[in-house]
This record gives sequence, structure tokens and C-alpha cells, in this order.
Amino acid sequence: MFKIAMFWLAAGFSVWGFYLYARFIVKKIIRPNLASWLVWAALDIILLLGMIFKHSDNSQIWVATVGACVTVVLCLRYGEIIWGTIDIICLIGGMVGCALWVITKDPLWAIRIPLLANLVGTIPTWTSVYNNPDRENIRTWAPGVISSICAMLSVKEPSFATLAQPIVFAFIAGSIIILIILRKTMKEKGV
Repeated sequence: MFKIAMFWLAAGFSVWGFYLYARFIVKKIIRPNLASWLVWAALDIILLLGMIFKHSDNSQIWVATVGACVTVVLCLRYGEIIWGTIDIICLIGGMVGCALWVITKDPLWAIRIPLLANLVGTIPTWTSVYNNPDRENIRTWAPGVISSICAMLSVKEPSFATLAQPIVFAFIAGSIIILIILRKTMKEKGV
């Protein structure tokens, strides 16, 4: 019963986070980069497929994939379009993960490489938040951390395939929150 509750809480917090993110985009409170979200959406699709084939998908990755795709659509109207080298490298990384999956017939490659690319793909967001912490909002990232923790707690059989994605997603969301807090504090102190 506990694991089922955590499964649904992971979905709920993930939906809540993406709802807030979409709302903040439409209200022009935040201006996400289309390139970053396009990369994240593509990587999430690859990651979801790998997790499905390893029978390790969870509610969070389903919501994250749909949420990233919706965010891409919103970015087309309200976001910024800045393509960087890291965005291109991450897309190539996702394709390499797919190719390794096809060659080796091991879907874990479609989990490993996209997760690594997701981490690398966060560098532009970290840079953006470092330069202007008001470009992102803690309230939109906090549900992602909670969702990740719930997703970890919902795992029935712990393995790389079942735990890597929520751990990486928690790290990404948590690091963005920490960076927002640190940079806002530094700006207030004039550092």
C-alpha cells in the first residue's frame, strides 16, 4: 500500500510542478529556453522508452515526458530560443544511447546515456540561474524534488534501472533550487 501511495504522490507532485511551471511561463514570470526543453523532452522520451523496455518506468517519468513536451510548446510562444553547444551535444548523446540500445539490444543504454545527457544539459540552466536567479522559480522546481523522493520510495525492486532516473531528477531540481537561493542571497549582499 505504501509503495502505491508513493507512486501516485510522485505523479501528483510532478503534475503540480509542471502545472506551476506552465502557469509561470504563460504569466511571463519565467522565460525558459526552448533549446534546453527540446533537449530534455527528447531525452525524456528516449529514457521513458528504455525504462518501459526494462519494466522500470514510474509515474514521474511519464509525467516528466508529457510535461517536457508541453513546456516545449509553451516555449515556442513564450520562451527564448538559444541553441548552445551543450544542447547539441546532449541531443547527440540521446541518439548515441538509442544507437547503443539497438546495437547491444540492452535498453539500459537508453537509460544511462540520456540521464548523463540530462545532467550535462542542465549546465545552461545552472548558468542562466547563476547569471539571473529570477529566471527560474523555486516553487516550480520543489515539487520535482518531492516527486523524485516519492518515486524512489515507490520502487518495488531497487536497481539501476528503477532508481537512476528519480535520483538524477532529484539532483537536477535540487541543485537548481540551491543555486537560486545562493545567487539571490549573494545578490542581496552585493556579492
